[in-house]
Amino acid sequence: MSRLVFRSILAVTVATGALSAAAPALASDTRFSVDLRSGLGYSRNPFLSTGETGSGSIEFGVTPELQIVDSLGTTALNARYNRTEWFRRYSASDNYGAGLTSDRQLSARTKMTARLDYDSSVLALIDPIDVPLIAGRQRRERYVGSLGFVYQPGARDTISVDGSVMHNDYGRRDIGTNWTYTGTLGYDRGLTETSSIGGRVTYSRSDYRGDFDSDVVTPQLVYKNRFAGGWNLEAGVGLIYISRPTGDDTSLSADLSLCKEDERLTLCLAGSRASQSTGYGSVRIETMVEASGQYRTSERGTLSAAASYSRSNGEDIFFASRRVEYLRGNLTYEHALNEDISVGAETRYRDIDDQVSVARKADVSGQVFIRAVVGER
Repeated sequence: MSRLVFRSILAVTVATGALSAAAPALASDTRFSVDLRSGLGYSRNPFLSTGETGSGSIEFGVTPELQIVDSLGTTALNARYNRTEWFRRYSASDNYGAGLTSDRQLSARTKMTARLDYDSSVLALIDPIDVPLIAGRQRRERYVGSLGFVYQPGARDTISVDGSVMHNDYGRRDIGTNWTYTGTLGYDRGLTETSSIGGRVTYSRSDYRGDFDSDVVTPQLVYKNRFAGGWNLEAGVGLIYISRPTGDDTSLSADLSLCKEDERLTLCLAGSRASQSTGYGSVRIETMVEASGQYRTSERGTLSAAASYSRSNGEDIFFASRRVEYLRGNLTYEHALNEDISVGAETRYRDIDDQVSVARKADVSGQVFIRAVVGER
């Protein structure tokens, strides 16, 4: 399986390179690059399971990308492949995918954004939402397509329309596999040169195998402001209406982000309360707070950090009612040896409490890595 995946990614890389060679006749600026990364590390509990769990590992990743920039916008095509070989207890793990994004200025007042993405990952190695599925090293294949338009009828008015389709396949014959259809309509009215107020309504439907479908409607009021010093604020508050086989529910929805960016520092503080579709036949309410930042310590050094806490509540098909808590954090330092090659080290922490499973050890991991970017950026 891993050889097939690797050959597929390699084929995409070659095809992307060929397209890169042919693209200059069609575009004003074409850039092709390949991001290579290899690391050596140790993880105390990489799959968030029980019992004896620790293992060293060696990791390799490759991400080819083609960007085409013309007078109307940017189109990007990428593929990604990551393989981790474990020194003991576990067989090798492969995560892979590919994506296409395009941002186009259709007219002086209309912009379009389109996205297609495929991802195949072992859940425990990414951010786990579906806690009951991670202990068995469950793989999830995800397909996403989205299309959005932004129209400005006047100097202060903005209308946005977005639609997306997402398919999650867990390779099981029960309720896990699902389709989610989402549509959003939004309107913003400028109050000043730096602030605006508006609203948005989102409708989402999740279709599962069996009689576990759900509908979610989320209306929100939204306020945005750009402050002195490079700070940007976006806040939204509203309601969540959920209709599902186990009963209807109404709850508070909220979104908040406060971000700052300058030449050396990027900082974001965020929080949200929203609905989440899961792989075990339910829609749950998740509350999350997070902070992330990046600081340029020197011309060649970058320090990055992130931390988040989430808590979800609700009913599902397997358990009458329960709470899931997830805590994570990471710290990374990367030093550029030259324009193309850098080395670094990172440490991560993850912990889950789902009130049902046997207590798991928190995962504490560390890694040293080398990274090379070949081509134009």
